[in-house]
Amino acid sequence: MKQRSLSAKQKEQKLSGPMRFSAGQTLQREYPHSELIPYTLFFTANAYNQIGEFNRSADSFKTLVERFPESPLFLEANLKLAMFILCEIVFSDALPY
Repeated sequence: MKQRSLSAKQKEQKLSGPMRFSAGQTLQREYPHSELIPYTLFFTANAYNQIGEFNRSADSFKTLVERFPESPLFLEANLKLAMFILCEIVFSDALPY
């Protein structure tokens, strides 16, 4: 089943709704050494993924993996990042066809 792409307005509404997306960004900006940062990165990455912002999602997972290798979320974030990279390679290889 093909997923319908969200408009920019729908994405904004989804991010500003129950996810409280900006709270994670504020925490990251104002308390960069907080033990909660890996969790905000992880949930931010998943929020981006849900609205189809795959590059932003991959960037958040990459930041988590690079900055917090001791995090309990490291393995799952690393796996999701690897899946993004694999999908990008496969997709770019398939474009000529």
